[in-house]
Order: sequence, then C-alpha cells, then structure tokens
Amino acid sequence: MTSNPTGKGKYLAAPYPCDIIMKGGITSGVVYPGAVCELATKYCFRNIGGTSAGAIAAAITAAAEFRRTNRKEEDGFQILSELPELLGTSSKGTGRSLLFSLFQPQKRTAALYRTVTAALESDWAKLKVPLACLWNFPLATVLGLAPGLLLGYFAAWRPGLMGHLWAAAACLLVTMIGGLVAAALAFLRSALKEIPGNYFGLCTGNDIGTIGGTKPLTPWLADLIDTAAGLDPVAGKPLTFGDLWGDDPDDPKRINLQMMTTNLSFGRPYRLPFDNAKSDGEADDHCFYFNPEEFRMFFPERIVQHLKAKSETVDKGARYLLLPPAKDMPVIVATRMSLSFPVLFSAVPLHAHHYGHKSRGDLQRCWFSDGGIGSNFPVQLFDSPLPRWPTFDINLRDSSAKTLSDLERVYMVRGNADGMQESWVSIEEGPPGGSLVRFLWSMINVMHNCPLRVRQPIQEGVLGGVAVECVHRRREAGEREGCLLPHAPPHRGLQDGRSGDPRPDHHEGRRSYDSGHGQPLRASGAG
Repeated sequence: MTSNPTGKGKYLAAPYPCDIIMKGGITSGVVYPGAVCELATKYCFRNIGGTSAGAIAAAITAAAEFRRTNRKEEDGFQILSELPELLGTSSKGTGRSLLFSLFQPQKRTAALYRTVTAALESDWAKLKVPLACLWNFPLATVLGLAPGLLLGYFAAWRPGLMGHLWAAAACLLVTMIGGLVAAALAFLRSALKEIPGNYFGLCTGNDIGTIGGTKPLTPWLADLIDTAAGLDPVAGKPLTFGDLWGDDPDDPKRINLQMMTTNLSFGRPYRLPFDNAKSDGEADDHCFYFNPEEFRMFFPERIVQHLKAKSETVDKGARYLLLPPAKDMPVIVATRMSLSFPVLFSAVPLHAHHYGHKSRGDLQRCWFSDGGIGSNFPVQLFDSPLPRWPTFDINLRDSSAKTLSDLERVYMVRGNADGMQESWVSIEEGPPGGSLVRFLWSMINVMHNCPLRVRQPIQEGVLGGVAVECVHRRREAGEREGCLLPHAPPHRGLQDGRSGDPRPDHHEGRRSYDSGHGQPLRASGAG
C-alpha cells in the first residue's frame, strides 16, 4: 500500500469493486467503521448489506460511497472513520457517552427505561436494578413499605409483644420485601401498559416527548447519513435509494444498498427496500401503506413530508398513504425499520389489506421489528453463481480465550479449506447455575443466526463458486453482544494496527475457486 502520511486522497484511488455485509448486534456497530474505511482505501463498494446495527454502518457506508462516486470527495469516509470516537465522547449535560444518549425514552416509558438501563451503568447490577425500581416507582414503593412501617410502629408501643431483637429484624424484613414486591408489581404493570402503548418499545427513536439533551437516534442518524452523502440535512431532500442507484442504464444500481427487517405480523423477514409500486395503475393487496401521523412518532418532519410527496396516493390528505416506490424511499426509513431492537426500540407500523375471518380486506397494522430476529447476518444478499469481485462478510463472535492479541482477534478466511470448523459454545463450563443461562442463550442465538449456519458452506466457496471473504472478530471478556455500556470501547475496529490487519493488499491476489471443478474462476478484485 502506498504511504500517505497526510491521509489526503487515500479514499479516492480505489480501483477494485467489492461487496460488504455487516452482521447485527449493537456492539458490532463500533467495529465496522474502521473495517469499512480500511477497505475503502483499496475498494469501491458496489453492494452493501446489513442488519440492525449493521444497517447503520451500511447506510453511512453507502452515503460515503455515493459522495465519493458522484462528487469525487472523500469527506463521507472521513466522517465514518471518526464515528467510533464521536460515539464515545461525553454528551453535554448527561456525562454519558453519545452512544448511550441517543437512546431516549418517551415520558410514558422513562421510568421503565431508567430501571432497565440501571444495570448498564454500574458493576453492581444485582443491587442497582432493585434500587432503581424502588426509586422510579415511588408511590408503589411507599405503599409497599407501609405494612412493615406500621408493624414497627406498633412494636415500639408494645415492647412486651415485640420487644425482642428478632422481632425488629422481622419488621425490617417485611418492610424491605413489601417495598420491593410493590415496586416490582408496579414495574410489571407499567411495562404491560406503556410498552404496547408506545408501539411495543421504550423508545420510538424520534424526539416526540423524549427525555434527553441531545437529538435522539433517528433524527441524529438521518442528519449524519445526509451529511456523509454531501447533502443538506436541513433544506435538502433526504438521501434515497434512487440516488444511490443512479440513472445510468448501462450501470443500474451503481450502489446497491440492502437491509433486512422482520414483519412480525406475517412471521417472516423482508428485504429492504421492497418495491411498493402500483401494478397496472392500481395498488394491489401486497402494497404497504403508512399513516403520516404515526410516522411522525418515528421520523423527523422532513422525512414524513418527503414520504407524503412521493406517495402514489392521489389524495395526500388521506389517513393512509401508499408507501413510496423503492427508488423514492429515504435510506433512513429502511435503516430505522431494520434497527428496531425488540422492546428497546419501538416496532415500526405499516398497514396492509387483511382478509382474515374478522376482516374484509380492511387495512390492518403490520409490525416491522428488528431485522436480526429473522436474518441477523444476511450473507445471502448478493450471492452470484459467477462472482466478479469479492464479498466481505464481517462477523463479531465470542472467544473462549480470556485475552487475545490484536492478530488473534481478527480471522479472515484465505481459501476454500479455511473457516470450515464449527464455532463451539461451551455450555457446561463454569458454575452450574450459569450453564442453564448459557443453554437458553444458545437457543436464542441459534434462532436468529441459523440462516448463517445453513448458508455458511455456500458463502465460503463450497458450492457454486461464491467468492466470499468472511472476517471474524472475537470479543474479549467484558465485550458483550447487545451492550449499551457508556464506556464501551469505540476505538476497536478491524483496521490496520488496532485489531488485526485485514488490509486489502493482503488478499489482492487471492483467487476464488469453484469447488465443483477445483478451477480458479477469477482473481479477487479483478472485477
């Protein structure tokens, strides 16, 4: 790689095309920028995919590539490279990291949110959560403490009846248990009422009735995507999938961004953006509609106005409007639909015709939640029988080793025989009580990662000559999947000199093989 001390122009000379897919997982989001920016010095991104937190990185990567391709500017990748450090900075007025501050509950769910996240703010989680529950539900706590306090009051006036030390201890125990039980019941009652009332989540992601000093995630991310693309996030239109595709008939979908979401109402994953255009001038039963008033709970006003303007519904004042065609869909809408971490983030409601036994084709809500539920690592997005360039799949997985060197933390397959061994989960190791937790967690892990397990042999070149380079980064002890710790290490990427060295020049001459014939198909990066 050519030395470039100033770093100027290092993203502009990227002669080779490639695809990249990023796995879901909140912790994963701080890993991707370094990996993407390192690859961007050698490759231009043609197909970009991601799920959940990986969809955030995919959206910003596509925006940066759009700016590089259309304006010959590298500022988008500069923004992306600085993102991990930015997320780790302290937010004004809160003392927490910006990453933590982006998750802002509505007023109705604020008490629940503070209780749930109390465990993330201290190592004393087992003590912090009960205390937070007592503090955040004061009325229930007082009512729960009352029986024990009354018992202690009567004991003080009747020393003959309860004057013993054990009796005083019993009063204290009754008081503590009463307070905890009452607070826990109040927490449960609030959760059963407020979470469904807030679209099945603690945070909608938008700044409608939120508690916090900075912008919530969705408007912050919408501005970041547009800024990375070189667009005006205030006065200009949002970046759309049509902008990424371009209008060159000889090169359709110049930048192809795809994400995954999960339609809980239909019980299956969906690939975004889906085509919602009319057929023969009429909307069919498979089209989705949106309610502008509902969408204002999830997206900034400028995004809602764009959706209304691009909807093919003639009456723009109707309660339900057709979701715009894929080319007019803002990237932030698809990103938010993919990033709907269950319960933490509210599910996004769309509407479709339902012909059930109680309905006659009326519009009913379809709940779209996190893409990781149905396809957490969509390695199948850009499969091709005869690939013309490499695909980089980036995975963050656990390691059994307590400490790992930088080179040991990153593993990249180099040939057809690499990466074939199974990744073990040691369920029976450790304390007996922990084995049950690991057993249950393993079942959850299989549910949303099984598509990767099924398709992994194809993706690693065993079938059909699919050329994929799968990069695995191992977590150390203390790095937890789905972690929202304010002090999460944002600097750990997959870039040179930090966490291993998957530099493009290390595999520039690697060849892809069709395992059926054992013959080289094409040198990686040759296009």
